[in-house]
Amino acid sequence: MKNERILFIASLIAIPFIIYVYFIRWRTGTIYGDDLQMFSEHSRLTSLYDKIHLLVPLQKYRPIQGIVMHAVMEGFQKNIHAYYVFNVAAQTINTFIFAALLNLFLRSPLLALLFSMTLGISRFALFNMTQLLNGGPLEALAMTFFLLSLLYVVKAMRNSEWEAPQKQKAILLSILFANLGMYTHERYIVIFPFIFAVALFFPGLKTIASRNRIALAVICVVSILLNIGIKKYIYSMPFFVGTAGTQMSPSITNILQFFFRAVLSIFQINSGDGYLVGITFSYLPRLDKLFVLFILMLVLGIFGWFILQKWKEIRSDHGKSSSMFFIFIFLWLLFGLMLVPAVSTIRLEQRWLQASAAVFVLQIVIALTSMPFGNLKVRNSILGIFALLFLGTDIMYLRKGGDYFYMVNAEKDAAAFKDAALSGTITSRSDVLYILGKKMDPDTESAYRWFLLDGHLFEFYQGKLKKLIFVDSSSISDRIPADSLIKFDSGKAQLVLYSSYPKRIVTDLTGALPKNMLKVSIASAEKKRKMDSALLFVNVNNLSGFSTDGFYDIEHGFRWTNGNAHLRLRDVYSLKDSVVAELTTFMPPACKNIIPKVTFRTIDSTGLQPISSMRIQDRFIYTFYTTRSTNVVQVNISADTLRNHADKRILSFPFISLQIKKKVE
Repeated sequence: MKNERILFIASLIAIPFIIYVYFIRWRTGTIYGDDLQMFSEHSRLTSLYDKIHLLVPLQKYRPIQGIVMHAVMEGFQKNIHAYYVFNVAAQTINTFIFAALLNLFLRSPLLALLFSMTLGISRFALFNMTQLLNGGPLEALAMTFFLLSLLYVVKAMRNSEWEAPQKQKAILLSILFANLGMYTHERYIVIFPFIFAVALFFPGLKTIASRNRIALAVICVVSILLNIGIKKYIYSMPFFVGTAGTQMSPSITNILQFFFRAVLSIFQINSGDGYLVGITFSYLPRLDKLFVLFILMLVLGIFGWFILQKWKEIRSDHGKSSSMFFIFIFLWLLFGLMLVPAVSTIRLEQRWLQASAAVFVLQIVIALTSMPFGNLKVRNSILGIFALLFLGTDIMYLRKGGDYFYMVNAEKDAAAFKDAALSGTITSRSDVLYILGKKMDPDTESAYRWFLLDGHLFEFYQGKLKKLIFVDSSSISDRIPADSLIKFDSGKAQLVLYSSYPKRIVTDLTGALPKNMLKVSIASAEKKRKMDSALLFVNVNNLSGFSTDGFYDIEHGFRWTNGNAHLRLRDVYSLKDSVVAELTTFMPPACKNIIPKVTFRTIDSTGLQPISSMRIQDRFIYTFYTTRSTNVVQVNISADTLRNHADKRILSFPFISLQIKKKVE
């Protein structure tokens, strides 16, 4: 007993260090995007009221988050690492609260701590840890209040020996923390229907007088109406606004798709878009898939046994533990309610699944603790092994796919510009920054503007805001628009090249600009500025309009190829001189060694090979050259195929789009 107490205390001390080290690989070292926007706006505001209600102009009423964010920013200022330590502290607190909740059933503090790590180092909590102001002060804090609310309502449900006043007090505390959660993040408003249902219908609360139970239910309804009233009549904002400020206009198709993905992910079959979930189940190696499926079958078997046994107890009308069954069933209601806001917006992010995932683990614990074990040591050993196995799947997903999250990549892009600013590559004296890049399309430009926050990143690190101008080097001769060169003042402006492959780096090109180009007339400048014209653009959506071989149906925004794909052109294309073919793909880990090759078949059945090729992340660019007019009728895309994968199809790599361009003389 003494040894167990010592081990428990050691575990309490170790958990924050485990969380700190576990997530440090993805620790944010650069402020960017939404966090940078909040920091910049907070610095601009003068009144305390405006600082606390920072998000109201974005139609988000989150005063609790506002208070905590204000305290954190005032205390940490520009100390980025301090924000990470705060996130670790918040995640540790949530782990301890979750352990207290689980211990209501496990009756073993040490075992409860072990199970609580399924939340502490969960892949669903990656956002909590990596974001500065939307992490700990928003997602983690809202989870804190959710877990406290759940703790007290489950206490009221679990402790059948409590007197009515004790149960009422627990429900009231649950409502209090639910309100704090709702005013931290509006998503947690869905806790109230659950508390409402528990207060009125849970059999174990029948000892509370009917009028008191009705009063508790009314408080839940009033809490929701008060929140709606404050938003509508004081701040004139909608009841619920989706992520990125989008108005809620739910699509049944999207809701069902997101719901299916969410449930699968929580059941450890990671599903969704790669940039949002890291790595999906389908891209795991075979042994890892088998491991995940083994855990899933184990969980489903435990649930099935529990439901069957408890149903028999209820039917036989003698089973004092039937309250466990009702707790289990009511928790399914909460599981579903917490998914409602997650699946009702424009995309499904894993951070929104934290609450439902915690409820899921709680249900597993309830089912496990109801199983008959020979003795306490056997029970705890089996439960401990199961906890480690369940943790193993989560660790596997995050370790293999954590680097693929869009937030992780955005931070790395922002870090390259931060490093350039701090090293002097991007000088503090410049007012305008020309950013040169390959295929600077509107989507790419939008991404840059987001993580650089339209130049506010330089205000944070250099004390000076910069105007951003984006240059498309693949479509403009002399690497920069000539009309911009006429306005270019090397004393106030700077031209940089950003390359993300093979290494993210910003290079200063200002000194490389030929001086005589700055004196060129507008007429000659327009003559020099010749755009590439697109001969062909094919993507996953319009591919079906062509005659093709070797392409499979659309899956998750791409089409798998079989390693020997052909695209027959509708018309004969006459090519001469330089031609560029750009193949955009999605290359999951399983395709890391796949290098596609693009060739042309001419009308006389001969082949045209590229004279050079290059790769930029998941884009492959091929240059063709011919001295005579060449008539092309087909594009061939060949590559090696995958080995040892579960799919019965012959798979090579996922195709997204193909663009063929030539220079206009």
